[in-house]
Amino acid sequence: MKKKTLGYSFYVKVDDVPEGAWKIGTHRSITMTFNFWKTLEQAKLKDIDYSYLVFFDEFEQPVAFVPSYTIRTDLAIFSSSYLKNTLGSIRKIFPNFFTLKILECGSPITINTPQFVTKDGLDASLFLESLKKSLTRLAIKKRSLLIVVRDFESNKDINSFASIFSKLGFAWLPALPNTYLDIKWRSIDDYHNAMRSHYRNKLFKHFKRNKNVHYEVIDNFEHLSETLCTQWLNIHHKAKELKREVLNPRFYTAISNNLGSQSKVILYYQDNVLIAHVLLVKDNEMLRWLYVGRNRSEANSLYFYIIDTIIETAIQMDVSKLEMGLTTYPIKTDFGAEITPVNMAIRVTIPFVNFLLKPIFKLLYSAREYPKKRVFKQKN
Repeated sequence: MKKKTLGYSFYVKVDDVPEGAWKIGTHRSITMTFNFWKTLEQAKLKDIDYSYLVFFDEFEQPVAFVPSYTIRTDLAIFSSSYLKNTLGSIRKIFPNFFTLKILECGSPITINTPQFVTKDGLDASLFLESLKKSLTRLAIKKRSLLIVVRDFESNKDINSFASIFSKLGFAWLPALPNTYLDIKWRSIDDYHNAMRSHYRNKLFKHFKRNKNVHYEVIDNFEHLSETLCTQWLNIHHKAKELKREVLNPRFYTAISNNLGSQSKVILYYQDNVLIAHVLLVKDNEMLRWLYVGRNRSEANSLYFYIIDTIIETAIQMDVSKLEMGLTTYPIKTDFGAEITPVNMAIRVTIPFVNFLLKPIFKLLYSAREYPKKRVFKQKN
């Protein structure tokens, strides 16, 4: 008896995706909306190629939507600084050394658990079996050796996903953790007063060094696209941690035009000169911190001021959660952010080498422990 799978179709343009597919996930996250993916398509980020996978039931109605993309990725992305520095020297001569073209499910600029949406009641085993089949076919077409289904955060119910993916021959592996702050204060003063004195005093010391800095929050920032991108590139080129997608001015233009008031930029001025910015996106009851850019990439107190103003903006927008993203974990945890482990499912398109994934990953993955900090006072 032939094993049952769902019917599916691939689409290469966001305008061609059936309207019914967008309706599945629109209410769940902005990352599954037409406008969000139209933004990414219009941005034309370098070396990223999108595909949209829609699954159908026996009545040819959409029951699942899976956005995906190919991207060239550094295989040492999770490794130690020593290996990254060694590879950096080699890549001055061979730019693509130890990189691989990977097919990934999800968005190249956000984390969302999971990075696909299904209709309520759809059998998970049936869907994931069909997903494996379709992604393998797409990966071969795109000449991608690796398939990555990301991201699965431990603060969500992911046990069923882990079990099914493992049965389907995927390796269930850790990725870089995410950071969140629950917003439960009515003002930034309430937030500061809730902190233990050690962390509050540390924060205020940084504030004193930024007395001549002020900020504003705006919705429409298309006219600043070139400047904002230049500031982001200043940070990107000097970053020693995660580096993958490369933004361009079109990205800022598209996100401003397509997401409207759901996208915001915080602009930072010193002596009336624009010195930095932060890009934010409101996703239902959560505010996502996507990117930061500065005129100069340097370690100083401004970053602390920036994080505090992001938290203040989240409070003013009356969201319940602030996503603070990857990297700079020690600083973000000083503000009370909680670190959330993230997992991913990986499979090689050549089945008989899948058993090598875990041992190879173990050699490359450099896990770091970030101790939990008691940032806030104990409630009586």
